[in-house]
Amino acid sequence: MFKSILSGYQAIIFDMDGTILENQQVWDNAIRKVLGKYVRNENPYWGERGLPLLELIEDIRDGNEGTINFSVEKVYNEINQDFFDHFMEVEIKPGFEELAEKLIADEKRLVLVTNTDREIAFEILSKLDLLKYFEFILTRNDVKVGKPEPDIYLLAQKKLGVIKERILVFEDSPSGFLACERAALNSIILLPENSYAGEYGSNAKVFIKNFYDVLELYDVDLEDFFAQSISN
Repeated sequence: MFKSILSGYQAIIFDMDGTILENQQVWDNAIRKVLGKYVRNENPYWGERGLPLLELIEDIRDGNEGTINFSVEKVYNEINQDFFDHFMEVEIKPGFEELAEKLIADEKRLVLVTNTDREIAFEILSKLDLLKYFEFILTRNDVKVGKPEPDIYLLAQKKLGVIKERILVFEDSPSGFLACERAALNSIILLPENSYAGEYGSNAKVFIKNFYDVLELYDVDLEDFFAQSISN
């Protein structure tokens, strides 16, 4: 019987930053630029902690990083302003819209979850005309704790009313993968440039470079595909 790579799933959940959007560098630049005014010991890996922005700022303020006293809200607003000042640098990940349209045509239910705050997330998605693809969107504001805790994925599954085995998640960060793992959801990881699979732990199995990797196998009969792979 024909079985394609996504045929067993009823719902597909997408992360936003770094997964459907090429925007991580824009965020990282804004974070370093603004925090550099308030923190003596600049850390090039601030943006890679995988924390929601407010929690990241609080974490840095409360840490031992040579911090000058500052208002979390003020820094948060400055970072967001700098991000939107450079919004033209944000791009949609190659292949995402083609994949989304194909999934919707196949009656898959698409959901987006993000550690980004609601107002910012909706403004980004609206500017890029991406809201139309998603049945609903969950943000950091919808849960008590963000990723890597599983709360946002568990809430998404509850709202979908679909068993976990019929849900697939696309993520890009180790903290996002950990949230999926803790929620017992299957995931595919878009491996960022300059990252390696070992960062995600031994339980991470499926990695892709972009959504075209999925599209290439979308209509492939997996039984034939694996049979040919073995014979070759």
